[in-house]
Amino acid sequence: MKYNAMNRRMFLQGSLGMMAIPLLPSLLPSKANAAVNVPTKFIHFSTHYGMPREYVTPSYFDPNGAPWTQKETYVKTQLLTDVAKKTGTVSRMIDDQFNPFLSKLNVISNAHMYTGNAGANHSKSNQSTCSNYPSDNGGPLSGYYYSVDHLVEQGLGDKALRVNLCKDGIDFYIPSVSFGTLNGKEVEINMDKTLAAFNQSLGGGKTSSSTAQADQLSLNRRSLVDSVLADFNRLKNHRRVSADDKNRLEGAVQLWREYEKGLSASQTITCTIPSLNMTSSDWGVLHRTALDGIALAFACGRSRTAAYNVRQCGDIDLDGGYTHSMHHDFRNQKGGQNSFEFVDSLRWQLHLYTYFLGRLSALKDANQQSLLDSSVASFAYEYANWGHESLGYNLLVAGGANGKLETGYHVDAGGAPVNKFHITNMMAAGLSLAQIERAGRKGWGEYSLSGGGDSRDASFG
Repeated sequence: MKYNAMNRRMFLQGSLGMMAIPLLPSLLPSKANAAVNVPTKFIHFSTHYGMPREYVTPSYFDPNGAPWTQKETYVKTQLLTDVAKKTGTVSRMIDDQFNPFLSKLNVISNAHMYTGNAGANHSKSNQSTCSNYPSDNGGPLSGYYYSVDHLVEQGLGDKALRVNLCKDGIDFYIPSVSFGTLNGKEVEINMDKTLAAFNQSLGGGKTSSSTAQADQLSLNRRSLVDSVLADFNRLKNHRRVSADDKNRLEGAVQLWREYEKGLSASQTITCTIPSLNMTSSDWGVLHRTALDGIALAFACGRSRTAAYNVRQCGDIDLDGGYTHSMHHDFRNQKGGQNSFEFVDSLRWQLHLYTYFLGRLSALKDANQQSLLDSSVASFAYEYANWGHESLGYNLLVAGGANGKLETGYHVDAGGAPVNKFHITNMMAAGLSLAQIERAGRKGWGEYSLSGGGDSRDASFG
């Protein structure tokens, strides 16, 4: 292309009002596109029983159907989109409701829970502390009273929201999956068991004049305007700029100042979380209402940490002896009506998870990206399979954690401890190892090579 030796003034005059100016430092991508530092949000979903391994594990029935990449000696990965190409879903239980989130999701399989007597009794702490006290419905073991939400809450200095909806607000089986050491005492941390209790914790119905996120967005925009104005003023006063050009720059500066005033006037954004006081006999409605509250709390800056336990297995109260018997008898009932109902009940729980991911995707953070991009949403079961097994867990995590999590994969963990899954998520949320490791103990959670429960079919392939 031939160079045209047109001088700057000629170019300005020929632009017909579309003012062109020399390169300004404030307009370089490194500054003009500077992102707001959006805090990472963290939520851990827990539920009882265990997902049937063969129904949830990607590539279980076709391990060679999608290409594998060997990441480490024992760890290999597949792209979830490659897995889903053949049948349209990742697995029989990770169905098409997950498809919109495949690029933001990781499915971890073949991880092991190395805890003593993990498979002997029901545990209310396996999924959140990686430790189980050997009494029925007990846990965690003394010295391991650090659930993931408690550690994140302490590490981020932010009060966590905790929800465990129960019939009539009473649950004697799993009253809480949150544990901490407070004032030197190991305690089971209370979770809100009704929408009314959660509404009070959340401050539902109260309006804040502006959210921290909205304020940050406004300040960020005004700071960019200020930097541009500073550069304009320096250019306007340059000795080589003609009087006509100075007048045109002054006009541009005036426009910027008007824009700045508009920002100041328009960025007071109210954030109202509606009252969650409601009653319903439909557990799906109740849970989705509670999850709406958590998503809005994340968006409004009311909280950035949550623990959520799903006790129910359907819109009606499928919880108790009926579901429990299906859970134990699943292997013998494969192909029978009860086995299908059991799988459907667990899929119902997973659909609450996808509902929440959808809510995060629909909400925007201060950078106008989906809230899911700045969140970590993990999902863990009480056991690794339909029975009280502790080997071969399937785990889920979604969200970008502000770029700290690489997502879109099925990860065969090769027998790695479930502990590593939680540690990865906590570090992605912003915690250091020093904040995770407690009582001088290296690592997190219990590690035991004995009493590991039923190891049948622990590793597929």
